[in-house]
Amino acid sequence: MLKSKAYLEDYHYIKLIVHECEMHLVDCDNLFISNKRDNIKLHVYKIEQFGEYYHINTTFKGRVLLHKDYFINLKENARIQLFLGQIMRTTRFDVENYYDGPLGVEYHREYTIFRVWSPVSKEIKLVLDNNQYDLEYVSKGLWQLKLDGDYENSSYYYMVRIDEEFKKCLDPYAVSSSLNSEFNYIVDMNKTYQIKHHNNFSGNYLESIIYELHLKDVNVEKDASDYLSLINKLDYLKNLGITHIQVMPINSFGGVDEENKDAMYNWGYNPVEFNSLSRWYSSDGAPYTAINEFKQLVDEIHKNGLNINLDVVYNHVYVASTFSLNILVPGYVYRTDEQGFMTNGSGCGTDVASERKMNRRFIVDSLVHFVEDYDVDGFRFDLMGLLDYETLNIAYNTLKQIKPNIMLYGEGWNLSTGLIETRRATINNNWALPNYAFFNDVFRNTMRGEPFNNIGFIYDYNRNYSLVEEIIKGSSSKCYLFQAPSQSVNYVECHDNYTFYDKLSKDVNNLTEDEKQKYVILSLGLVVLSIGIPFIHAGEEAMRSKKGIDNTYNASLDINGIDLLSNKYSDIVDALKYFISFRKEQEIYKINDSDIIDDLIKFDILNDSTIIMKTKVFDIIFKNNKEELVLDYKNLEIIYNGKVYAENSFNDIGVYIIKK
Repeated sequence: MLKSKAYLEDYHYIKLIVHECEMHLVDCDNLFISNKRDNIKLHVYKIEQFGEYYHINTTFKGRVLLHKDYFINLKENARIQLFLGQIMRTTRFDVENYYDGPLGVEYHREYTIFRVWSPVSKEIKLVLDNNQYDLEYVSKGLWQLKLDGDYENSSYYYMVRIDEEFKKCLDPYAVSSSLNSEFNYIVDMNKTYQIKHHNNFSGNYLESIIYELHLKDVNVEKDASDYLSLINKLDYLKNLGITHIQVMPINSFGGVDEENKDAMYNWGYNPVEFNSLSRWYSSDGAPYTAINEFKQLVDEIHKNGLNINLDVVYNHVYVASTFSLNILVPGYVYRTDEQGFMTNGSGCGTDVASERKMNRRFIVDSLVHFVEDYDVDGFRFDLMGLLDYETLNIAYNTLKQIKPNIMLYGEGWNLSTGLIETRRATINNNWALPNYAFFNDVFRNTMRGEPFNNIGFIYDYNRNYSLVEEIIKGSSSKCYLFQAPSQSVNYVECHDNYTFYDKLSKDVNNLTEDEKQKYVILSLGLVVLSIGIPFIHAGEEAMRSKKGIDNTYNASLDINGIDLLSNKYSDIVDALKYFISFRKEQEIYKINDSDIIDDLIKFDILNDSTIIMKTKVFDIIFKNNKEELVLDYKNLEIIYNGKVYAENSFNDIGVYIIKK
């Protein structure tokens, strides 16, 4: 077996990599590329030596069909197979092989059609209930097979040959899978649970209050189905006043064992399949169970007047080599640097090249699937800054046609990836994404302190108060950070990093539990009563602790679990309920014009620490200390931390609301 290899680098460029001991087999004047029909001469234009190997660069005239096998005739009977090189990363490949027709499985009782996109496969075999069938190449990368008969509930996967060997491959468009994604199932979505209640959202992002949770974390009863267990918490969430439940990833992900559900824990940011739901959260691994249980959950959420946003992870995959699209089109899915190595802005080993046409199509198709088939109301994009903003704008325009009040937001961090900065969906490029909101890390860092070092305004006197004022006004007046307040997701706690309570305990010494509780109320007041989109992490209102651990993505439920119904911290819960109800009553929180907001809100700074947010109809005092403070508010209703307050002194930590 020869050590030498040949790679198709572009449509008219082949590189031969020949070991020095095999150079005698190469006749550089008589090199040909051939298959059963064609015999095309190669022209050598450069030879370079790198260690034991010679790189022979050649060009040719003619056309190579990417779904056909070709060989390089070196000399007499010596030949090597032509492998695919960098051609999948060329612009021409991207344009010529764009396919906009149906993909995945099209089920009918009388027949089923199987469609796969792979411009470079030489053979694709369907393995259906352990029987094999050959797909046929059509055009534009489409492979297709129609089988007569009823195949509902049948298992299937593909065997794909790109070069010499066959590899097992799941269907990237599959909507149902076996436990641990061993294979896919054929299902009839028309036979699944039928959603009866629908979206309750006005479409004005500023009227939303987002509540983030992980399905396992809140299932302290350990019910068989984490999907259905959340239904028992909806009364609590509804009474809080939140509008949107943000559920951490529910598509099929790695890092857990779906057969032995207690063996491992994971947040779910390890995508294995994007359109198939995780069976880790369902009561069993049967073809329809996860689908039906999640659809029932969505229906109950809508029935209770709430909305559901999904946390989605399109910026990377769990294992690069085994991801289905990478098996079907190797070298196409991920971004690479100038040396051809995969970039790693995600920190997970891969960055999905969302700017490539079929990757872009896959992302948009996946989002459409969740809106059309599950009636979800919005999406939170993990590491959104790794995606290109053109893809996200196409997604918005597509989804808005289906659900006009769709809600879209994400993490706009600017991370190093193989995409020019001016095309990334980052906070700096928020002007290019007017219909998206961004997690406001300046709000978080200013109010609670940066994740790993300093402390913030909430429990520190010495802050930049002009910055605090701008943040409270929506981080958009005077062109500060965003184009409009509706782009600012305000938060002090999310699943990442320390909980607010743990950071408070770590960074501020000698606080009593009562003082910590007041600081938690103050933090929630700042989040809810600032202009922008309030974001609350599940259990934030219950002094949630993860035992001082910063990153609990794979820690146990003993660390991550939270009993939402314990009622242990009713004073904080009551304060949060009041803040939310007060916010909903005030028209100022619905205004999305930073110039108007700038005119309507003024500030006073007292004792170099206390901030008063002043409007025509109310004042709000955000107080982070116990220094004596007497103000002249007579004959006005005063609310302190959610309860009626009879005094006219403001000496304690917390939030005072004065209704004028």
